[in-house]
Amino acid sequence: MPNSFQYQVSEEDEGRRLDTHADLISAAGSRSRLQRLIEGGSVQVNGEVKPARTRLHTGDVLNIEVPAEEPTELLPENIDLDFIHRDADVVVVNKVPGMVVHPGPGHSGGTLVNALLHHIPELKGLGTDERPGLVHRLDRDTSGLMVVARNLESLRTLQEGFSTRAVTRRYLAVCWGRKLEDHTCFETPYGRHPQQRKKFTSKVGARTAITHVEVLARGQAALVLGVRLETGRTHQIRVHLSEGGHPIVADPIYGQARNPRYAAPGAMNEVRILSRAPSLMLHAGALSFVHPKTGEQMSFCVPPPEAYRVAIEDWLGAPLWDEIWNAFTS
Repeated sequence: MPNSFQYQVSEEDEGRRLDTHADLISAAGSRSRLQRLIEGGSVQVNGEVKPARTRLHTGDVLNIEVPAEEPTELLPENIDLDFIHRDADVVVVNKVPGMVVHPGPGHSGGTLVNALLHHIPELKGLGTDERPGLVHRLDRDTSGLMVVARNLESLRTLQEGFSTRAVTRRYLAVCWGRKLEDHTCFETPYGRHPQQRKKFTSKVGARTAITHVEVLARGQAALVLGVRLETGRTHQIRVHLSEGGHPIVADPIYGQARNPRYAAPGAMNEVRILSRAPSLMLHAGALSFVHPKTGEQMSFCVPPPEAYRVAIEDWLGAPLWDEIWNAFTS
């Protein structure tokens, strides 16, 4: 039997396309699958089937029927990965944007885990069935560094490192807005959004989330940030920046593709340039941890994808990009 879900469009989603509504994407498992469901008539707006391009309005009632998926075996897949480091105990991989980390609804294959099982077959059965070797994750649209354990001892040691905040993770982000202080710390409650259950919020919640932010460069429409996680909640950076008035550029869930209201007068060219960003402008560019076997401090930095860098160069110029990256890695 299909799973049925109903949502009501909030004020923040006014004008958003039907096929970009965050709750519908979460229910379908991916935007591409949502588009197929819309085309097949499984999505209704106020009781009527509408095309994917339909603009939503506050109060619209959305209904979606998602066919139940049969469980599938986790299989190795020959997918290229960018390994930054490999040894007998851990690997560090640079994940590309758009790659889902592990299988889930709508993503039975093509994930980072499927690729890892091809390159490192001994991961199968290490940890949970769907997340072998994983000790942390990145959102689908976030690029950058992840460490993966290759044996049980390393898995347990790295898990302990994350739980005690001994692992350092720093991100490069581009967000809309101009008024953030040079150094900001977000320390807030954290939990699921009370109305939009597929989203998270820093307004309520039983857990605490802590994010440290440094402004690396300022434009007239947006900022380049260095972000350090002290805690690692789902969507934490995206939520803290969005609810702090500075959503990340090209965030399909917590922001909008174009945010001219954040720009200074005369800054619309910056808005146009950044609005062409092909994916979420959030990159896990730096990772440090203690090696679980040798005790050596391991530190890695990787630049963001070319499209990310080009967007910043088009916006602020190539020389300033070099200064930004040097500041981030120093």
